[in-house]
Amino acid sequence: MLLALLFPAAAEVSSATLTGPGYAYAGELVTITFRLRGTNVGALSGMLDYNSDQLELKETKQLLASPWRMNFSGPSFSASAGGETVSFLSDTAAFSASFQLKPAAAGKQVTVTVKDLKATADGSEKSLAAVKYSVSALAAASSNNYLASLTVSNAKISLEFDRDITNYTTTADYNVAYLLIKATPEDSRARTIIDNPLLSSDKLANVTVRVIAENGAERVYTIQAIKAKPPPPSAGNNNPKPTNPTASAKPTATAPTTTATSNVKSKNNNLGSLELSNAELAPKFDKSVTEYSTSVPFDVLKLDIHAQAEDEKAEVILENPELTEGGVTAVFVHVKAEDGRLNTYTIAVSRGANPISMNETTTTRPTMAFTTAPPTTIAPPANKGEDSPGSGVDAKTFIFVVLALWIGFFGGYILLPNEKLPASLRKLFKKKGQSG
Repeated sequence: MLLALLFPAAAEVSSATLTGPGYAYAGELVTITFRLRGTNVGALSGMLDYNSDQLELKETKQLLASPWRMNFSGPSFSASAGGETVSFLSDTAAFSASFQLKPAAAGKQVTVTVKDLKATADGSEKSLAAVKYSVSALAAASSNNYLASLTVSNAKISLEFDRDITNYTTTADYNVAYLLIKATPEDSRARTIIDNPLLSSDKLANVTVRVIAENGAERVYTIQAIKAKPPPPSAGNNNPKPTNPTASAKPTATAPTTTATSNVKSKNNNLGSLELSNAELAPKFDKSVTEYSTSVPFDVLKLDIHAQAEDEKAEVILENPELTEGGVTAVFVHVKAEDGRLNTYTIAVSRGANPISMNETTTTRPTMAFTTAPPTTIAPPANKGEDSPGSGVDAKTFIFVVLALWIGFFGGYILLPNEKLPASLRKLFKKKGQSG
């Protein structure tokens, strides 16, 4: 006690740190924390130093508990424990400061320094080394989630596309099974996801195009689509009848004729054949039927399709033949006629579950503790005096068992009355008794 009065304790701050996030975007708010460790600290002061062209100080906040009181004046700060001294045996948060990263900071290294640090106790003041925090300011993540264009190649949307209009409608031909949509975002860093493009007869489909900006903001464009009703089946022969049967029956002139080449392009967008080499198509192929289904085992990874257009001038396009695991995959066969008209045939493929995972599930069930015996082999006779390997009974145990059996056998006769013993044994025991 006397030594403490004669020699007041000096403030000893062993460490100070300034910490913050590992990365930051221009335009965001960044909060950094000042921490210290030391003994006998009664007061603290310092200043925040930073580039005001890159950073704007928004908020400062005291983190030290009572009896500490902190005052902030712009970038300068001071703290007092009210005449007491406090020891910080571990890194203790003293205060935090929040900065707005200005656009000018993008792509640059941003630094905040706490300088002119001083700690006092009982009138003794000690200067501390400055501490720094640095971070690379990234360009702000884009929030642009608009589409630049939206087109449907096999149907016509109701309105001319406008990036601010998010709802559209369309009526597709009766034989269109899938809307072919092309959506291009304004910002190349955004991504698009098309959901529910499949169409079914007489049911309204809400086809959505989700645009997700770089910063995660999402905008949804919706196309309400329905199929047109198929035309009624034609009755009778479609070939036009001659208006004058008598005249048509007359022979034509024998003068040489020339055939004019037609510039009319074919509209035929039907399939002539559709076969699967690794699955069975249901129902049986008919060029007027555009929806089919099939199922395959798990080991089939891709549907092997052989499709041929009815018109040799038409083009056949396969889409999505790779199959998903344990689910239903929609595989499309598009037929593009010479004049550009598109007809789509859809095959819904159900792929079986993974048999390995199924086996793994069943093997976790409790099982009886039986094992399959290994193949039986005949071992050569063991050497005399040695145990027979694999016999389960050693020589000593065998001799002991034999002796026990013999003792039990003779003991049983000894305990029997003499009149019940065989004559030969009575004579043997009698001789033994006389000699004894």
